[in-house]
Amino acid sequence: MFSPVIRFPSGRIFKIEKTPSTREITLVFLDRKTLFSYFNLSPREDVPSCLWLPLAKNEPWGKKGEMVFVLLLSQNNVAVFRSLLASYPEYPADAPFYFLSPALKKGYDAEFQKDHFFCCYTLYKDSWYPVCYTPFQSAVIELEIDEKHTYDFIAFGSESNLSVAVMQGTEIHLSPTYGRLIDWSQLEMANQWMERKRKGFLSSGVIFHEYYHESLLHTYLSKYGQKSTYTHTEAHFANILFDNRFFSTPLLGVIFDEADHTSSGTIEGSDLVYGTMAKTQILASWRPIPVPGHASTYLEPWRTTLAVLREVIGNLEDLDIPFLQMLRKNQEIHYVIDAINKRIINVTPSSSMNHILMAIFELLDYRSLIEEYDMQNKRFDEFFMAQETEVYPIHVIQIDGRTYLDTHELFRYIVTDVQSGKSPEHILHQAIHTLFVHTANLLKEYAETYNEKRVALSGHLFIHPHLLQLMVYHLEKVGLVPLLHKRIPTDDSSVALGALLHILAQKEMKSSHEA
Repeated sequence: MFSPVIRFPSGRIFKIEKTPSTREITLVFLDRKTLFSYFNLSPREDVPSCLWLPLAKNEPWGKKGEMVFVLLLSQNNVAVFRSLLASYPEYPADAPFYFLSPALKKGYDAEFQKDHFFCCYTLYKDSWYPVCYTPFQSAVIELEIDEKHTYDFIAFGSESNLSVAVMQGTEIHLSPTYGRLIDWSQLEMANQWMERKRKGFLSSGVIFHEYYHESLLHTYLSKYGQKSTYTHTEAHFANILFDNRFFSTPLLGVIFDEADHTSSGTIEGSDLVYGTMAKTQILASWRPIPVPGHASTYLEPWRTTLAVLREVIGNLEDLDIPFLQMLRKNQEIHYVIDAINKRIINVTPSSSMNHILMAIFELLDYRSLIEEYDMQNKRFDEFFMAQETEVYPIHVIQIDGRTYLDTHELFRYIVTDVQSGKSPEHILHQAIHTLFVHTANLLKEYAETYNEKRVALSGHLFIHPHLLQLMVYHLEKVGLVPLLHKRIPTDDSSVALGALLHILAQKEMKSSHEA
């Protein structure tokens, strides 16, 4: 047992007593008055149902890197919350839900209006931006499709934040999220949820899943017959277009994602796209970097940085920079450095913007090794992005018929500046702005080609307000019009929904009510 403490921006401290250490805490209840005082927010009439807040640096909360999900209750949502949980046996009635109001130890009983999308938001500028679905309620999305047609479609979402979507008549039903997939029990909970929708759904339906053979999900689904794959890029793009009611109008888009595995054995995730919900064309990406041991890279992102340096700069023994100096002090990882330098570790080419940013941050923020994926992601929230700074000149190149912005060139500039003694913080600002400025500039060229200024932004990386704001700023600076998510989250919890939207659009999505 432990007693976690949360320190809020207002300076207040709240302790939670008797919290089970064996259970991951993902939701915290606050009454509205307490919420505003603790988080220094101004009361507003249009406050959404749920707010997503990353914990600030070095503040204890059970496991490292956890996020706090805050439920905001309105007067219209007061009902019986625990009766809602009774519908979901995978979430026991004594699950650790808490209020942070000392005066309200037991909290409210609440149920959400059925027509409300249940997802978590973060504050972006003066608006609430949807970032992820929650583990505590499913969602129903009504579609404009022919009622005479029936589809036995099931889509499993991303293993980074698993959810399941199924077709029920003219509706898509989306399960609660089950978190990062780590064991069979999460898949069994998903199966139980589907069984409550219809018996034998997995055996009779057509199953869609992401293309990743080295996965627990792939093994689990191997016993079922009718299966097909989709890409994250298709799913994220379908979500943002549907959310903005562009059912068949082609638009430009930016998909900055975590990891999108492809049939060719590569990883996508920094795509500039053009198309519709039914058909997505990748126009360009950032050039892939080598990622050694994909799973271990999430836990130890310094491995990717090492592989990039070996690929871009050359022999690591000839390179003397602070990042390598720190690694060489650790005797336990000398064998990893040696194996990467000798190129005897298998690597996967990845253009994932998450992998690119992780490698840059690890190279420049070398004060200590980050050994948890969620802690690495917290850097994106803690680092303040200045909106104006110089950028590195980056070329657009062609490799095997694909168009790329040259990521390798960017890393060469970074290493050169590190060797010249420039401030790591200055280099980090310049490097990240370079990624976003050149993305916006290339999109401007495509906007002229396709006579289309609207650019839809989606993908897991845009859960981070700094990164979202930076992309919006540079797009608007070159005269483009960013389109943001409104109700469907931008992260991977909505990938299952996007997959079915993409597949159904190919079938018969109506094009009426265009924005």
